[in-house]
Amino acid sequence: VENAPQYKIATSDHFKNGKLGLQWQWQANPNPDFYSLSSQNDSLSLYCWANPKRENLLWYAPNVLTQIPQSNQLMATAKLNLKDEKTHDFAGLGMVGHEYSYICIERTENGYALNEVSGHVIEKTWQGKAEETVKTVCRLDDSQVWLKLCLSENKTYHYAYSTDGITYQHLATKHILQNSTWTGAKLCLWAANRTNQPSKGYGEYDYFVVEDSCN
Repeated sequence: VENAPQYKIATSDHFKNGKLGLQWQWQANPNPDFYSLSSQNDSLSLYCWANPKRENLLWYAPNVLTQIPQSNQLMATAKLNLKDEKTHDFAGLGMVGHEYSYICIERTENGYALNEVSGHVIEKTWQGKAEETVKTVCRLDDSQVWLKLCLSENKTYHYAYSTDGITYQHLATKHILQNSTWTGAKLCLWAANRTNQPSKGYGEYDYFVVEDSCN
């Protein structure tokens, strides 16, 4: 219709005004124990929540914050800090599907590590079953990191990271975009404890920005 207003589904979020944007969906029913929003520094805190029912794999986790990509080519960037963490707490950025992955900063026995995790869903129905492989990319000096997910039109994506928000190191692994059980693939933010121990740690996300390019 001529002169009609143009609408676009939101993707980026700077976590202002104490509420999540409408683009976000939880992997299970919403729960205030999963997160908080700080009006003082405009950030999202995702708690390193322990799964009370089964091991802490992304495919099983209810506390995964997701959104459906609105473009077949994009670059998603998140700035985050891992705070109040205990050993094996982590927070990161990823893509959910029957073949899934995420990149995260994790507190290990020897300090901070940047890990790339690949997941494969073996059983797709009922409660489902998955397996994950964790690969340590590098060691980090502190808990602040910038993470990128770069999705190409050929339905592959890869990750990059930065310790200063300016210079990024791109990882070599190409992940294949694959649908989930009831929807297409979904971008996600997630924090947890890899050994599923209770923790007061959390990933503090300053922003999540999506651009319609990949570089």
